Amino acid sequence: MSATLARLPTPEPIAETVAKSLAGPFAATPRPAPTAANEPGRSWLDMLDHWVWKRRQRHLDAWLARAVDRADLETRLKHLERATLNRYF
Repeated sequence: MSATLARLPTPEPIAETVAKSLAGPFAATPRPAPTAANEPGRSWLDMLDHWVWKRRQRHLDAWLARAVDRADLETRLKHLERATLNRYF
C-alpha cells in the first residue's frame, strides 16, 4: 500500500487548478515590470514630477541622517509631520 502512495503525484492546490481551468487558452503571458523606458503614456510632466519627488526625498533623507541622536531624529520627524499638516489648513 505504501509503495502505491509513494508513486501518486502530489495534488495541486485547488486555487491553482481552478485558475488553470478558467484561463484555458486565454491565459495571460507574463509582462515585464514597467520601467521608465517601457512605461506607456508617461508624459514629460510626469517624468518631471517624479524627478522633483526623488530629489526632495534625497534631500529629506540627508537631513534626517544628520540627526545626532534619537531625540534629534524624533524632533526632525515631528517637524516634518507638522509642516505637512500646515499646508492643508
